[in-house]
Amino acid sequence: MKERVSIVISCYNKAPYVGEAIESALNQSYSDLEVVVVDDGSTDNSAETIRRYANMDRVVVVQQPNQGVCVARNHGIRQSTGEFIVPLDADDVLESTYVQRCMEWFQKDPSTKLVYTTGNYFGEKQGKMGLAPYDFETLRWYSIIPATSMFRRKDFDDTIGYNPNMKYALEDWDFYLSLLKPGETVHMIDEPLFRYRILNRSRNTNIESHQEDIFRQIYHNHSDLYAPYHDMLLFAHDQWKEYESLYHGVYQSKAYRLGKVLLKPLSFLRYSLKDAFRHRHSSCL
Repeated sequence: MKERVSIVISCYNKAPYVGEAIESALNQSYSDLEVVVVDDGSTDNSAETIRRYANMDRVVVVQQPNQGVCVARNHGIRQSTGEFIVPLDADDVLESTYVQRCMEWFQKDPSTKLVYTTGNYFGEKQGKMGLAPYDFETLRWYSIIPATSMFRRKDFDDTIGYNPNMKYALEDWDFYLSLLKPGETVHMIDEPLFRYRILNRSRNTNIESHQEDIFRQIYHNHSDLYAPYHDMLLFAHDQWKEYESLYHGVYQSKAYRLGKVLLKPLSFLRYSLKDAFRHRHSSCL
């Protein structure tokens, strides 16, 4: 008897893309699955697109006031009926064998806690997503597992889910730190089995703008995990602040701005000569 998989799609103002995400979930080669779509109070036409799927046997549509991706994912997972969960962002796409390949690993090794795959970027950026091999010690310091992965519903229920206090980004990293413990089995399938869309206004901008806030919240949420490194983190933070202050001091100084002005003609000359050489070289071929 097959175990059911629930693909949970959280959507906020992704009307141009959410239909493609839903279709990719419905077109999985693994048959026993449901698709739970949460409209997180969208103000565009997302709800209209999602409602087209509402009467399908394997689709559950959930609507809520806008409360953010963490609440939307938690709500969708708690409405699901599957033994296994796959979160999917509304602008991303699963390859047709994603669920099948992940389930093979759970069936091969029942001690497996989580399975994820590599992916391909598409949209504003193309190419294969490079992911580090899994190691809990690496996960402690870096977000190395994509938001799209597969885990058991009962393991999710043992956590608080996606923590809404992760306001800016990397809520998936925070969740994995709650879900996983050192020594547990996590498997990465080195095949690009999902596509991660890069948009002009990516949440990566949020990460860059709020790096310190994000890491401070991660530390607060998992203080027991970082307790052995408390002194080292304090020292690193102080050093970073000092270097940041020095950098901004130099960057804003009159000498720096004057130097940039004086060096501009030299930069222009250097690139002009390089272009001229390239043109001359190519014309001789």
